Amino acid sequence: RDSDNGEFRRTAEYYYDRMERQKPSPELLYNLGNCFSRLEDYPRALVCYERARLLDPSNNAILENLNYARRKLFLAPIGTASNPLELICNIRSYLRPDQWLALTVVVWFLTFVAIASRKKFSGMKLLTILIIAVVLMGLFSTAAITQYYSDYSGRQAIVIVNKATVYSLPSLQNAHKIATLNGGSKVDILEKRINWYYIRNAECEGWVKVRDVASTAPASKMFPLPWQQKTAKAVKMK
Repeated sequence: RDSDNGEFRRTAEYYYDRMERQKPSPELLYNLGNCFSRLEDYPRALVCYERARLLDPSNNAILENLNYARRKLFLAPIGTASNPLELICNIRSYLRPDQWLALTVVVWFLTFVAIASRKKFSGMKLLTILIIAVVLMGLFSTAAITQYYSDYSGRQAIVIVNKATVYSLPSLQNAHKIATLNGGSKVDILEKRINWYYIRNAECEGWVKVRDVASTAPASKMFPLPWQQKTAKAVKMK
């Protein structure tokens, strides 16, 4: 067991060292997530899978492993819809913001071609084409904008430790504990102060330590490997 963990840790370090923050790779994130999953560190695996999914939303393997990690954390799987709003969100997540914008440009271009060739269409047909085009461009651009300011904004994060304590103040002094969040819990980051985040979710809001959560935005800073953190602390104590 220890030898297996050592192998998975070395493999994780290999993928981790090859990460580029400005140009994240869905393949590296997916493989790193697999390493954390084999190490049974499901909160960190979930962050990796979430980032990989945002970069490659049509990859079924990423979605399957993401939902496996969610089940291990007793979270509901994603990709299924129980109401119209969830269905709309699922459809929106099939593409990235840049892909939705690309579709908007394609529709705009086809509309321009239709207007330029208006002699070939009757007045009613051209009007119908224009209405459909405006609706589609509105839907596609809305999908891009809402995605950009939610999933890709860096505000959404996941608790990466087994238990994260939420405090009333960004300090261990004069602050009282508000709640404890389980690993894998999703939160919104509202503010940062040095080593603290002010977060909110359906259960509570308050301050948590920066090291206890990680953003799911692909371009966000990667969290440190937990065993390297422990080694660094041990060396510092000596």
